[in-house]
Amino acid sequence: MNNLLKKVLLCACVFLAAPQITAQSAQELAGAARAQNITTTSQVQSELAKRGISESQARQMARIRGIDYDVFLATYFTDSTPSTPPASGGTDTPVVAEMVTTALPLGAMATVEQTPTPSPNPVPSRFFGYEIFDNNPFAEKEYLVGNIDQGYIIAPGDELRIIVFGSSSYEAQVTVDLNGNITLPQIGVLMVSGSDFASLKDRLATYIGKYIESLLSTPQSSFIDVSLTQIRPIKITVLGESNTPGPHLISGFASVLNALYSSGGIKSSGSLREIHVYRDNKLLKTLDLYDYITTGNLDDDIRLTNNDIVFIPQRLSSVELQGRVKKEGVYELKQTEGIEQLIQYSGGLPATASLENVNITRIIPFENRSQKQIYDRFLTSINLQEYRKQNKPFSLIDGDQVSFNAILDRVVNQVSIQGNVYQPGTYSVEQFADLKSLIDLAAKQIKPNTYLNKVDIFKENDQGELVFKTYNLSEVLKGTQTVLLEDQDQVRVYSEQEVKGEDRVSVTGFVTEPIDVFWRENLSLYDLIFQATDFEKETYLAQLLDTRLDVFRFNPSSGLYQINTYQLLDRQRLKSIYVQPRDIVKLYSQGVNIELNPQVVVGGYTQGSASIQLREKMTVEDAILQVGGFTQYADRELAVVNREKFDVNLGQVTERFEVPIDLDYILGLKQQPSSPFYLQKNDVVAVRKQAGVTDKVTVAVSGEVVYPGNLTLEYELNTFEDIIEKAGGLKNTANLDASFISRAGEIIYLDLKRTKNRDFIQDGDLIVIRDNNGLVRVEGAINNESSLIYEPGKRANYYIRNSGGLIRSEVEDKFVVLPNGRSEQIKFLNNPKVLPESRIVLTRKVPKADNNNNNTDTNKFMDQFIRIFSLVTGALTTVILAQRL
Repeated sequence: MNNLLKKVLLCACVFLAAPQITAQSAQELAGAARAQNITTTSQVQSELAKRGISESQARQMARIRGIDYDVFLATYFTDSTPSTPPASGGTDTPVVAEMVTTALPLGAMATVEQTPTPSPNPVPSRFFGYEIFDNNPFAEKEYLVGNIDQGYIIAPGDELRIIVFGSSSYEAQVTVDLNGNITLPQIGVLMVSGSDFASLKDRLATYIGKYIESLLSTPQSSFIDVSLTQIRPIKITVLGESNTPGPHLISGFASVLNALYSSGGIKSSGSLREIHVYRDNKLLKTLDLYDYITTGNLDDDIRLTNNDIVFIPQRLSSVELQGRVKKEGVYELKQTEGIEQLIQYSGGLPATASLENVNITRIIPFENRSQKQIYDRFLTSINLQEYRKQNKPFSLIDGDQVSFNAILDRVVNQVSIQGNVYQPGTYSVEQFADLKSLIDLAAKQIKPNTYLNKVDIFKENDQGELVFKTYNLSEVLKGTQTVLLEDQDQVRVYSEQEVKGEDRVSVTGFVTEPIDVFWRENLSLYDLIFQATDFEKETYLAQLLDTRLDVFRFNPSSGLYQINTYQLLDRQRLKSIYVQPRDIVKLYSQGVNIELNPQVVVGGYTQGSASIQLREKMTVEDAILQVGGFTQYADRELAVVNREKFDVNLGQVTERFEVPIDLDYILGLKQQPSSPFYLQKNDVVAVRKQAGVTDKVTVAVSGEVVYPGNLTLEYELNTFEDIIEKAGGLKNTANLDASFISRAGEIIYLDLKRTKNRDFIQDGDLIVIRDNNGLVRVEGAINNESSLIYEPGKRANYYIRNSGGLIRSEVEDKFVVLPNGRSEQIKFLNNPKVLPESRIVLTRKVPKADNNNNNTDTNKFMDQFIRIFSLVTGALTTVILAQRL
């Protein structure tokens, strides 16, 4: 056991064993120890040894008391030798856990990491007070253990733990039986029922002392400790508007409030103001929970006894409070209570609530209603401030709705100043009664560039409209004109830029970065341009049009801009020309006349196809290198160049050149191509594929062949017969009439018997060879849609008859959709042949409207749509089947 924990347990057990020490708190224990001059842990050990208390007995007593002895020792005692605090996870941890667990039942409603059980019937939050039952900490009955006091009367069902320690030891855990007795093993029977907890210890010490003499000897060497480990439950009944009315078992120390929590709380229809407690068929107590909810006062709460009845009546009234209040909701008021009590229960009124014109919506009482009245509600308003002055109450009745308005947001006795001053804001008109004092003292004077010929004061006239008066600011500041201010005046001081507009100049066009700056005197055109351009870069100068720049200058008389033209080449002159406010300078590139970035296009069998910038004396080989060179099968000997050549008469747009490619130049083995071909802008260079190189052709063969699977063909031209031969030939069960080719998800119908020697196969084709087995689906306007087993030689009408026959009044058209994608119409003299996996579709007629000629085109469209849809559906089904094969 850890040294520190040992010393703590020993110390506490010495105090607990002392007969003269009955204190229950750690602070009282420490005070009692100091009274006996026990201040160190070594003194604790010595005192324990003197009293003959073993370590196991000390540990038992520590567990019973449940005091945190680590904190206790560190707080109240010193140690002459350093001690090590208990390590986390050491062997003492279970002891500490046992101490805490054992001590918990003696506390007041104690739990260990227990999640509270919510009320079974949560009440809407608009009903005031009922939310205290939403998170019910006492829904589990095991928690309903009250505070144990010395006056508790022992009765049957209580469980006691008795421990004798010191020179003699004895331990017993007993339950008070129905006769009020406890049976002490090896000692005898003692009547304890009716004794209070305070006197029980002395009675037990006297009784057990007859058998253990050291308990009564002088000096005393054995000591006794008595504790309640389990308190008897009592049965009470909760009736009325309870969430779970009926009998309940609760702790012997439980109060009325505990019982309400135990029963799951009160319904919103139940009263919180008058909860009745009956004992022996007499009204014992009436509780008002508003005292508890609003002030936390529990003075009226009483402890219940066996067979008590708690009755919750209906709500006394429902008065709704809303508007500018601290807590809106529906409150329950007694008959003698009025608006002041309603405000009190809601926490009082906020400072922004208006006491004038408090609106009360009231329902006319039953006795005052008449048949002549249409409406049974009316609105009245009161001045609550006047009622308070007269100390006059205003009563409220059931169903009233009380609404408080907010005071006006408007603040009186103020003026505001905005604009070109150092400290704009809102100020008191009493302190700054005139415009000059407001500007000089409140706003800390005007800023530079203030427009002195104008200052505006905005006022609200009698019609509520905002009007303004204008004064000369210069005269006001000189004091030659006095302007008095009024409540709610708004002063506006303007800058010169607001009135005249800002004096700025800008440079746009072909510049490094467009600029827009403030104008200043003696700013030359050259200096302004230099800020927006980079004359040091040769690439920029090469593309700059230095023969022209334009200055757009505003003409106030016409309201338009004039264009003045200069040359960048004449820099001395630009330095002598000064810009004016609102000037716009524009530079140009040589792109106004020529193409600055000519392009050529390179493609074909190259690593990339792109439009690249034309360089000076760029050859075909240079262009091919720019896009990454050749691909695997590229023709490295000859390239094709198409060059623009426009001939209106001939209709010609390009001229074609076949240019030899110098591979040694591309590989860097020579400095120049043998016969260089220099490219021009918009040339298109194409590298061709080598002659004789073709892509491989791979097809798939499935179905009735000897070796189904993928085949890669050897030659460019391949007939159907060649492919079937490479697949091992047809099986005896093959049916070429029902076979087909699928290409890119589409069915290609071919008469394979007649096209065996033709070359029509492409890469990626799927050849499906069907057999003579399968089903025939009959659907549409038929008496019995069905799938029939295919029978060789049978035709369409045979399958129609075997499906119950067609419905003649509904049939529009009849088709046979073959698995190879081909379809054929069934007519009077045409009974088509049917193949395995065919579909026979009988389309239905579309009903036509009698009185609407405009529907004729629509009906024709629907007829045609149904026919096409049936054919498409058959083809799609065949495609899906082919893909699955």
